[in-house]
Amino acid sequence: MPMSQTAASSIIDFLSIVEQLKRTKRTGWVNSGVAAPESIADHMYRMSIMAMLIQDNALDRTKCIKMALVHDLAEALVGDITPFDGIDKQEKAARERQAMREIVQTLGNSEVAQEIESLWLEYEHDTSEEAHLVHDLDKCEMIQQAMEYEASDHKQLDSFFNTTRGIFKHPQVQSWVEEIYYDFADVSPPSSKRLCSDRGDSPQQSLLSLLNSQDCNIYTPTKPPKRKAVDELPVPRKRHSPAKSPSSTDSSPFKLISFPASPTPEQPTLSLPPSSSSLPSSSLSAPATPNQTFGNLAEVYRPSGSPIRVTGTKVVTDVSFTDTDATGVCKVDKSLVCKGFWDSINKAARICLPRRSGKTYNLIQLLLFFSCMPEQAKVKTMPDSLLCNGDITAEDVAQMDLATKCRLKRERLFEDSLLRKLHSKFYHEHFMKYPVLHINFSKCKGDTLGNFVINLCGALELVARVWINSYYSQHSDAKSAMPVEIRKLERLFETVERISNEPEDTAAKYKTIALRIFEALSSFVSNYYGRYILLVDEYDIPFTGIYLADWDKKDKKAARNLMKLLYQTMFKDNDNLIKGVLFGVFEVPLTEMGSGANNIKEIRMVPTDEKDIRASILTADCPHSRDGLDALTDSFWFNAKEVEQMLDQSTSWCAKVADYKMFIMDQIRE
Repeated sequence: MPMSQTAASSIIDFLSIVEQLKRTKRTGWVNSGVAAPESIADHMYRMSIMAMLIQDNALDRTKCIKMALVHDLAEALVGDITPFDGIDKQEKAARERQAMREIVQTLGNSEVAQEIESLWLEYEHDTSEEAHLVHDLDKCEMIQQAMEYEASDHKQLDSFFNTTRGIFKHPQVQSWVEEIYYDFADVSPPSSKRLCSDRGDSPQQSLLSLLNSQDCNIYTPTKPPKRKAVDELPVPRKRHSPAKSPSSTDSSPFKLISFPASPTPEQPTLSLPPSSSSLPSSSLSAPATPNQTFGNLAEVYRPSGSPIRVTGTKVVTDVSFTDTDATGVCKVDKSLVCKGFWDSINKAARICLPRRSGKTYNLIQLLLFFSCMPEQAKVKTMPDSLLCNGDITAEDVAQMDLATKCRLKRERLFEDSLLRKLHSKFYHEHFMKYPVLHINFSKCKGDTLGNFVINLCGALELVARVWINSYYSQHSDAKSAMPVEIRKLERLFETVERISNEPEDTAAKYKTIALRIFEALSSFVSNYYGRYILLVDEYDIPFTGIYLADWDKKDKKAARNLMKLLYQTMFKDNDNLIKGVLFGVFEVPLTEMGSGANNIKEIRMVPTDEKDIRASILTADCPHSRDGLDALTDSFWFNAKEVEQMLDQSTSWCAKVADYKMFIMDQIRE
């Protein structure tokens, strides 16, 4: 037989052996119950592509690609032997060496046969920098595949991560591993010590490369170009005391809601006669301390839109929406805020109002109307006796489960409401029909950037825990067959717990973990409960905390960009969102150069004409508006008729109120 034909025959024999790699499934995935496990050839192919993507002039990239192509070649004959197959390392190595001899012999003593054997031995003994890299790629490709199988097959593949944690040496592969962890929100990033390599790249540099490659503008190692950035804000509240007050010429990212000027040099002050010492101050509810007085009405003119409203001094400041007539509370029906919210907000909106204007009150009202969850924490102050009527006895109530009690209590809150009377169809279509995520950022501040990140993650975890606990209560076998989304969240929470016990700068490195928590939470809620409504309270507190913090400019910029990216993720790049609203005091810019959360509708309630203010305080009816944007803005503060209505109600527990009603109303009209 001619030499050329012999050579061709040998090559075909060799390729027939290689074909076994396409047929042989990877044992680890088979043993883990993966439905359609990859073959050895699949694994080697993606490894070879990964080797092509390495950018390192110190390495022979072509050699790395060839080594990735042949490193598991022996498995064509001996199969994929794992540590769990009962074969020790020495026996495994001996079998694979013998297999390689047989495979190479099919090619004769040719140059390519020697090259294949040399590359395989170099990888096996890990004797070069190229071999170190290919070992990294072998494990990196494996954990990426594990992540993909966890998502597609809902499998728990922890062992694949546990056996590879901290072993990666090449800085570029380290950055890929970090990105895999973050992208799938599924495992804790390796500790900073294990990220260090002998190539001179620090873990900080590796993470910076990751962040900058995402174009998220979170952390930039080089000095950014100068531009007109807004870094200051006026002092938001007396309780916040920055080291120095900004000058009047400072630009600010915060727009404080302004009030119309008083028509006279001094605002009117309500000075009651000496006999008024029994009137309450904190709210129009049964007085705990009868010797309080109403005090100053210096802020009677507050913005609210249509119509303009009055607060007086702390009117209903401490009254929750769930307080009912049975507890002696006098309230104005503001339930039409639910219809106004639904009508006037397309996808996302922001409402910025001063303190004591009813933001939290109305937010809780929206939550209890729309939420499909029991919302036990929000109705726990309502006594069970409220459920008793002609059809339901105390014995019936005692036998009810918690979810039924919560549902009936919420029905009790809305049963005589304007919303139900005026919009019965809307009420029945939307009451308790949607998942609602209620996030409060009031505690998202910190002495350092790392502490800020931990507190931000904590606010998101509080919400996630509510949904996780709800899922467990509905699925008795949930912990034995935990959804992949819950496992992702739990691992992220473990990461937060771990970095919270490490130096502050460690937490700062993982600032984007807050984004991953929200993304995992959003995926979990939408997959198991449906698309949701998002209500964010105190959205501006993180920004005021950043401004007041004694950090360097780089950390402040990183934190601000993180919050902007988080709100963009929540309200713009979110297909799971039905509608959402941000409540706060300051109008903080959430966009930069036109990008960011630029779809958020601004609902402003600041009037400009003094005549309109006075007219709508005095002439607005109750309710003033039934639906649309007016119904939304009408739900904040009180007009004169609403104050008079509460005064009339309050006479049931404080008869003396009637003696001063006319005096109080005259003061408001002045």
